Amino acid sequence: MSVNPLRGKRLGRLVAVLSCVALIAGIAPSALAAVTCSGGNRTVQIQVPTSITVPRDAPVGTQLTGWILSPGYSDLFNCTGATTADAVGVRLDSMMTSPTGLTLIDSGSTYKVFETSLPGIGIAAGYLTYANGCGWQASWSPLSINGARACNSPKYTANGAQLRLLFVKTGQIASGVVSGMSLAKAGPYINGALDTSQSVLYSMGPVRIDALACTTPNVTVPLGTHMSTEFKGKGSSTRLVPFKIALMGCPGPTDLGALSRITYQIDAVTPIVDAAQSVVALGAEAGARGIGIQLLDKAGNPFPLGTATPLSGYGGAQGDYSIDFGARYIQTDTAVMPGSADGAMTFTLNYL
Repeated sequence: MSVNPLRGKRLGRLVAVLSCVALIAGIAPSALAAVTCSGGNRTVQIQVPTSITVPRDAPVGTQLTGWILSPGYSDLFNCTGATTADAVGVRLDSMMTSPTGLTLIDSGSTYKVFETSLPGIGIAAGYLTYANGCGWQASWSPLSINGARACNSPKYTANGAQLRLLFVKTGQIASGVVSGMSLAKAGPYINGALDTSQSVLYSMGPVRIDALACTTPNVTVPLGTHMSTEFKGKGSSTRLVPFKIALMGCPGPTDLGALSRITYQIDAVTPIVDAAQSVVALGAEAGARGIGIQLLDKAGNPFPLGTATPLSGYGGAQGDYSIDFGARYIQTDTAVMPGSADGAMTFTLNYL
């Protein structure tokens, strides 16, 4: 009967020993917190171009620059106190928050394209990391949300990163300024956790975007006043009225190289009455009936509507150009009724 208390004491001591072991196991990971890093809390400025000139009608997805690199610093953070159990490196967090939905492929990797302050202009970014003892990573990685890399080599202290970016056309471009912006933030990455006590900010300054295009004034063509008796039946017409469309300050070479061509196109605003003869109906407010407006080229032949036509004489040089046309009234029905006879067409230029 006297043995039970003794056994109880031994069990109590055993429980106490086990509790101590558990406590030590719980504390052991805290030794990893002995790693300390220095060198953060600064900004790395990426030197982007002050301006980029692009053809206004370059296709969506066109890369407007090559890759623009930040300085490659291997010593953004110097970290000491690591043991062979510690993994130390760098993490980069993207600060670009609005993806455009476009992507681009580079060396087998898919990069998201993010919005800028200027509609139609996006940015893609990638990164390299330098982790203590392991050196630079072998290839660029896309910067989408964040990226991290760490190594287990306590005798080295240096950790760093490098960023790159390029500009991409994401939609219709109008000349304007891409505001300066923060692109990413780097911090020490220790045993799977980001050290938020210090960081390095990657940023860029403003960039002016010049979407090059010719200046084209509106053109009014006076077709004159005519008697209904001038029309002698369907297909008969009034005299030809020649006119020009002036193209001023057409662009020369851009940052993408020389323009290969400029095309122009004329489209009907009102219904097309006869496509083969390039005849369009009068406007809805016109009072005349039985006639339309015919568009002709400088040789007097019907000019094809809705068709892209190369600008003759343009070879990629900046300058002024003009295009010769002719227009006239043409009878489209068996009878002609007098009244106002206005109409309109649109003229569109494309820069390729």
